[in-house]
Amino acid sequence: MAVRRSQRPAGTPNCRGSRERGIEQLGGTLTEAMSLSASDLFDQAEAYWLSAVALDAADVQTELASQPVRNLYYVAIELYLKAYLRLHGHTLDELDGKFRNDFRRIRRRCEAFGLKFAGSDKRTLEYFIHTPIYVRTKFSTT
Repeated sequence: MAVRRSQRPAGTPNCRGSRERGIEQLGGTLTEAMSLSASDLFDQAEAYWLSAVALDAADVQTELASQPVRNLYYVAIELYLKAYLRLHGHTLDELDGKFRNDFRRIRRRCEAFGLKFAGSDKRTLEYFIHTPIYVRTKFSTT
């Protein structure tokens, strides 16, 4: 049984962090996690997107302040696209396996289901495809 937004206990955050931690917070099991629906993935994407918007609006003035914002947007975009694939029948194992951080494969599969990318959306996906993940999500190290 999928855990829907209306079934979440009061005060439980919408953003789950990791799937296992999120299911644990909701009092569920890993078996229930395997039944996450496309709308559950979409909800997670929304949480990341809205967090990026809020963090960006905070206008933090440090050297690498934009990096966490970009990382949140990156995860949100990946989750939105995976929600689309989930809606079209892909399992969570597939999404976490062969589609994990593989934007070329994600894009091709979404296009096969009729999703069109143009303009800045297309340029963003091209950036994700041609830029290694460690560059896209780099963090400062000391």
